Amino acid sequence: MTSSIFFFSSWSLLVALLLLCSYGVSAVRCPHCSNQFASCNYNGADLGCPTMTTVATNAATIVKGIGTLSIASIIAPRFLRLFRQTHLDSLLHLIKRPMPGTAFSITMDTTASALLNAVQYGLTSTHNLLFAIGDLLDEARARGEAGAADVAKCKDHLDLVKTLGRMDTCSSGPESSTAYACGILSFVWGKVSIFVMNECMDVHRVLDISEAKSSDNTSSTFTAKIHRAQTMEQFSEMMNLFAMYAHALSFGNFMVMSHFYEHAVYDTIRLRHEAWSFSQELLLIMFRRVEDSGGKITLSTVYEETYLNTVMDEARVNHSMFFRPLGGNPKPAPLDGASSGGNPRIIWNKKFSSSSPRACPHFNLKGRDHPSKDLLPDGTCKFNHTCNKWVSHKGKNGQCRNEEGTAGHAGFSCDHSKKQDSPVP
Repeated sequence: MTSSIFFFSSWSLLVALLLLCSYGVSAVRCPHCSNQFASCNYNGADLGCPTMTTVATNAATIVKGIGTLSIASIIAPRFLRLFRQTHLDSLLHLIKRPMPGTAFSITMDTTASALLNAVQYGLTSTHNLLFAIGDLLDEARARGEAGAADVAKCKDHLDLVKTLGRMDTCSSGPESSTAYACGILSFVWGKVSIFVMNECMDVHRVLDISEAKSSDNTSSTFTAKIHRAQTMEQFSEMMNLFAMYAHALSFGNFMVMSHFYEHAVYDTIRLRHEAWSFSQELLLIMFRRVEDSGGKITLSTVYEETYLNTVMDEARVNHSMFFRPLGGNPKPAPLDGASSGGNPRIIWNKKFSSSSPRACPHFNLKGRDHPSKDLLPDGTCKFNHTCNKWVSHKGKNGQCRNEEGTAGHAGFSCDHSKKQDSPVP
């Protein structure tokens, strides 16, 4: 009996090994996606995996500034509804967008395409172009027969600008203007945020404000209103989808995005003890820093090349606007009905700003209350709750900052071994 069982087990093991060997010989495993994509055509002789070919093609299109972006082979149909082809085409214009504030001047050599791009990029308006072309037309007419060709060119440009002006007049309002201020990072994040907040509903009808108001489908494809996540789960999904699109469209490698998230989001939450909603505002501000730098700052360098205290302060202001206490009430909460000079006092909410370079003087004095002027609208202390006792080994004006002694102690109870009563000169 025992020998029979052993024979059966050995035979089963042999069959299993043969099957594994035959699978390894017949199947060619893609080194890029491990055969996870149905659209993968890798056969060992070429690089037909869409995770490589599609991304490389999109990268080449972005570099050239012309062509068609495609994501159908690497993005699941569920998420393709975020971007119609018109939205993908508009991304190329966003990438080519000149730096905000770039001056535009028109001459006789200016092409019709340059005029359209100037309006589209928000460098000028159809109104200003009409006056500028009118001046060029007068100059051309003054040259008589020598300027006949320029007169005809100016008239063609006038007709073009007038047509463009009539299109703006027929639009549904300022939201549908072709002039835009957002960059590609804010634009894609806006698309993703609406998708998440609407729980995967029909996204483009909400995103394009002008399209929601007009039935002629002439809306601007540059409209992307950013919606704030209300939970950490929503924020995490937005970050995940943004990284997926950034990698697929080749404007942000997934490794770069991961590095950026660690610095801008997770360090802010774990190391600086800020709320996840605060890190959301910091992320959006850093996006704008990158977009407005004209290529000087990237997602991989924005954390090192911006003044952290400045962006943190800006994020704190935005956070107090979008995430107000007391159900969105923007007014400070009164303390027992007391007031000072007619203004209600704010209650300290037992939180503090760990990113502030200044130690809180009220925390370091025993029994001292926080005055309203040193509190944010939601009741958070503007300063860091860390020990401000002078120490002798940190140079001029060196402070303890809880380097040694009881964890989280204040200045009045500092037990640092090198504390002293006056600062080092």
